[in-house]
Amino acid sequence: LRDVRVTAMAVDANNQKWIGSDGDGLYLIEEAGREVIRHFTIENSPLPSNVIQSVTVNPATGEVFISTQSGFAVYQALEREGAVSMKSLRLYPNPYSYSDHAPNAIVIEDLADNATVSILSTDGRLVRRFTTRGGRAEWDGLDEDRRRVPTGVYFVVATGNSNDQVARGRVVIIR
Repeated sequence: LRDVRVTAMAVDANNQKWIGSDGDGLYLIEEAGREVIRHFTIENSPLPSNVIQSVTVNPATGEVFISTQSGFAVYQALEREGAVSMKSLRLYPNPYSYSDHAPNAIVIEDLADNATVSILSTDGRLVRRFTTRGGRAEWDGLDEDRRRVPTGVYFVVATGNSNDQVARGRVVIIR
């Protein structure tokens, strides 16, 4: 962003930076500040203008509020604060169909910070495991070998980082 005139900045629940510019849209920068995750402009997003006047993040919901020269926009980011206590997980879309929803992923909500998420088949086989940073994560419907999983019911089990909390949910996959 060396040649970008920065006009606004906000930090989300995952310590990622949302940087507004004067004429070059909005940037989402990863935690360490070395890589652009996304670059939003009027050409690739619903931004009404590439001139960003202010940006703020609601850490509880993950909503990013963007004020531009030509109007206002709200973006629902994946990142949000983790739940204080996990009880049950919310997953959507459910059912998930590769033909209807891909390349979008299944959203898993109500996670604690730094939770470990395990995706299991109905016979108890581990399909995929990953660690989250905040209260919301995505699963792309792929197994550990990056292949689409077969049609069926999949159990999602999340454990807190100190293994003191467990939450469960399930999702139906339609291939």
